[in-house]
Amino acid sequence: MAGGDDVPVPGEEVQLAALPGAPGATATAAMGGDLDGMELKVSGLPASKPGEYYELWALNSPDDLAPIGTFRVGEDGRADVQFALGIDPAKYAALDVSVEREDGDPGHSGDSLLRSEIPA
Repeated sequence: MAGGDDVPVPGEEVQLAALPGAPGATATAAMGGDLDGMELKVSGLPASKPGEYYELWALNSPDDLAPIGTFRVGEDGRADVQFALGIDPAKYAALDVSVEREDGDPGHSGDSLLRSEIPA
C-alpha cells in the first residue's frame, strides 16, 4: 500500500475515526476477496440534509485523492453501502468521508467528517 495499513486489502477492515465536525461518528470499510468492491458502514453521522450528501474518498493528501462513491444517511445516523471500485485502493494511504453539496463541483469540499489515519 502507498502509505500504510489504513486502506483495506481484501478480507481486512479499516476503522475511520471522527473528526471535529462529527464527534461520536464511526465507520468501518472492508473489501471482499477481490478488488471489485468496498463496503462502508457508518454510524453517528448527521442525517443528510436536502442538497447535501456524503462522499467516500481514497487519499494520499488533499491534492492527491480519488472519489470512491456517494451516499446518504437517514435519521438514525447510519448507512451501510457497497461501492464498486474504479481505482486501485492500494495506491492510497487513507480513506476520508466528507459532506458535499449539490453545487456542480465534483471536487472534495474540504469538509471531512471521518478519516482513517494517514501514516507519517
